[in-house]
Amino acid sequence: MTATLILTPTPEQVQDSSEQIQPEKVTSLEDFLVKPADRMEWVDGNLVEKTGMTFKHGLAQVNLATSWKNYKNSSGQGGEVITEVLCRTAKQGRRPDVAYITPELLPPGNFTAFSQSFPLIA
Repeated sequence: MTATLILTPTPEQVQDSSEQIQPEKVTSLEDFLVKPADRMEWVDGNLVEKTGMTFKHGLAQVNLATSWKNYKNSSGQGGEVITEVLCRTAKQGRRPDVAYITPELLPPGNFTAFSQSFPLIA
């Protein structure tokens, strides 16, 4: 399960915002997927910060990714197991903790956002 936090600035944050780097305004999911902000997800038209991971959450993430990768390697099915990569779902831009991409869906080269939901996510 991914924890998310909707950002609502306090009056102090608004006053200090000239000194802080703010994420660019996003008008659409497509714009966000082209130029995503770090540690952010696009949920129901709002930018939502993906909260920091606790020790137990991080441990669960690495254990799950390791198990999936071991299974992928032993089964010979190919593909990739990745963490925290942006993907497009039906109406959102999310960063699943762990995801698996089949060899057929794996795009060549590097990418910042996957154009669809991953076949297997956690």
